[in-house]
Amino acid sequence: MPRPIGEAVSRVLRHLGAPAPDTLETVFGQWERLVGARIAAHAEPVSVHDGVLTVRAADAAWANQLRWLERDVLERIHAVVGDDVIHAIEVRTGPANRRGSGRSRRPGGR
Repeated sequence: MPRPIGEAVSRVLRHLGAPAPDTLETVFGQWERLVGARIAAHAEPVSVHDGVLTVRAADAAWANQLRWLERDVLERIHAVVGDDVIHAIEVRTGPANRRGSGRSRRPGGR
């Protein structure tokens, strides 16, 4: 009997160390609410792999701010998606993709 495509995708993602698509959509879609508008203007989530959320910050100052706030951000994420999905945040620096720039902020290009 065929399985629904969503179930198959979730199984493949788990095998690859990624969370379920709805978890990604929640974290990426609610990023500004989770970290606040000021931080969201200078940092964005990039990926989640093996429980580590990778975030790209615009520069070293914002990267340091996010590292300093990691525990608070994780608590906010845990309140939304549970505490068994994301357990750490890795911050990298580089230009962030802003909304409306023509490039997607979400995995899968949506």
